[in-house]
Amino acid sequence: MARLGLHAAILCLLLPVANLASAAEPAFTLVDARPDVEKTTHTLSDSIWSCDFGVYALGDDLAREQPAAPRLDRIVGLRADLARGLGDRLGARTITVDHYNLYLNLTASQSGVAPDGPLGALAPQTQTREAKCSRDKMTAGWFDGSELSTPYPPYIVEMEVELDGQHHRIRTVISSQKDVAQLDIIQAAFAQANAALIAELAKQLP
Repeated sequence: MARLGLHAAILCLLLPVANLASAAEPAFTLVDARPDVEKTTHTLSDSIWSCDFGVYALGDDLAREQPAAPRLDRIVGLRADLARGLGDRLGARTITVDHYNLYLNLTASQSGVAPDGPLGALAPQTQTREAKCSRDKMTAGWFDGSELSTPYPPYIVEMEVELDGQHHRIRTVISSQKDVAQLDIIQAAFAQANAALIAELAKQLP
């Protein structure tokens, strides 16, 4: 699991996505092959007995509701970061995004600390610094306590892409912070995951 400091990840947001429109179009093709269910916001389980209770999948509606924050569109942001990070090394290759999920695990808050805003109201009454169940018993959104840097709920990105027949799986974790807006943390989570993917793809490319 690749890690990037929150402040470093937020600095990535200062790199303008929109400027790509005025630059030369990259030769590579990015195909969004995610299942439709992964594009919608939903809870993984409504049952308090489920290992997935308290885990929310955050979909593309985040981007539609916040058009002024282009990095909330994970595919647009990924394309921009790939062009900036790998550029000509990708040539005319096709990169297929099979999965690109963002999860908020609200069971992770310590001592009853929940995020501000409406998401905080959804947090379960009992919160810990460990995932509710072991990784093999959860559908998604698992984290290890050592991956948390604050007592606030983490965002977990799980991504899978294919390049030249080789599959790359990326998983990153970023903790919420009290004085950082949640939309900024979400964008930083995408930037962190994209950076991890670029590092992996760079090993494959000539």
